[in-house]
Amino acid sequence: MGEERKIVLNLLSEGKITVEEAEQLLAALEGEVESVDEADSVRVETISEGDLHGRLSKVFAEMVEAGQELPGRLSRAVESAFGGFGWSFRGVRGEKSFEEEICGPEINAIDFAANNGSIKLAVWEKPGFRVVVRATVVDADSRDEADRRLESVARLVVNDGKVSIDCEDKSILDSMSIEAYFPKDRKYDVFAHTRNGSITLDRLNGGHVEVCSSNGRIALDSIKVSTLAAETANGAVTASGHLGDGSIETSNGSVTAALAYESGGHLNVRTSNGSIRIKVLNSSDVSYEVNAETKNGATRVLDEGAAIRSERRSTGGQVKKITVSAGDSALDDSAKVTVDARAMNGSITVESCR
Repeated sequence: MGEERKIVLNLLSEGKITVEEAEQLLAALEGEVESVDEADSVRVETISEGDLHGRLSKVFAEMVEAGQELPGRLSRAVESAFGGFGWSFRGVRGEKSFEEEICGPEINAIDFAANNGSIKLAVWEKPGFRVVVRATVVDADSRDEADRRLESVARLVVNDGKVSIDCEDKSILDSMSIEAYFPKDRKYDVFAHTRNGSITLDRLNGGHVEVCSSNGRIALDSIKVSTLAAETANGAVTASGHLGDGSIETSNGSVTAALAYESGGHLNVRTSNGSIRIKVLNSSDVSYEVNAETKNGATRVLDEGAAIRSERRSTGGQVKKITVSAGDSALDDSAKVTVDARAMNGSITVESCR
């Protein structure tokens, strides 16, 4: 089996492309089609053109980002199968970097958006910032040409204290990924939105944080924020740290939240067709009350020291509700954190760690 066929079949087994898309790619590889014929046009056009383009763009862009070269025959096969709609997947990955030695005091918010690409925001020890934009430049012949074309259309914008990326070329914008590093001793409001891509925040100290993705995971690692709104569809969410007054919601994905609050707060966690795992860090300064409700799933408490204050089940056995006091709540003056967790067709697990 050729390398290209293996790639297509792997993408199919991972659910990244549909059976119909795989069939067209394999047929194109075998030289059975030169372009989409009339019958295929009728069938494929029933799918949202933007969604199909976006999904396939994301798949092959992720392969390039991971260092996996797209073989020439497969690249040509993609265009043969889908080029009838004016789409092109051939291109060279370019990169544009914006850097400042000092992060001016006027910068207090970060607003990044992407289509079919990932967003990663982290903090570092340096006083300045670095923002790297990567995108596929269609029909570029070399990396130098891709970099030059990306340089000409992508720019960093600072407006009213908010940093964002502006791109004039839609074909480049639709394959763009953003990776950024900002000084760790600052506090930022963050707005990150992407479609068909992941979002990662690493060790961020934030005020209001809003992250939204579709068809991509969200990872919030060791963050400390005042308010949080995290939402995705068809992706998992992992979060750790002080999540403030926040909400985490996903569908067709699981949620894992490792809570290390430094003061009181209220967190809502929701998922459908996925499980929820709440981990709390035992502390003499903070206690937790977890209200868990699941339909068509189990509830578990993996902490011998946790107190199950109440437990209710519906007569049909489908809905289960428990209230758990977790963490070290011996001190009456400890800060209180309330977690409301709801799962549909999934289990909820509560555990504590030291």
